[in-house]
Amino acid sequence: MMEDERATLKDELVNTLRLAFGMTLTCSPDSLTLSRNQVNVLISTMLDALHSLGARVCRVSFFGMKWEIPDAKPMIDRFIQRYRAKMGSSIPVKKNMFDYGV
Repeated sequence: MMEDERATLKDELVNTLRLAFGMTLTCSPDSLTLSRNQVNVLISTMLDALHSLGARVCRVSFFGMKWEIPDAKPMIDRFIQRYRAKMGSSIPVKKNMFDYGV
């Protein structure tokens, strides 16, 4: 995705989260950061907003996770299963891989 495409999608996503979900967000000038605010966005909300903008595949990354990997993996798997059920079986299934540091 080109930087101008990313910026356009980011603007549309922030507007969707504002209007459809009532969130208070300020779009970040950084091309890789969605918002200046420290607002928690539910994964299901983010998926619904992205889907409404035409996204059909989404990769979810977590940073600053405070759970042990064995505790977090079932929760992440459940979100992926719910998304697959909503989107249909054409969504590729890959094993969850975790990149983390100590």
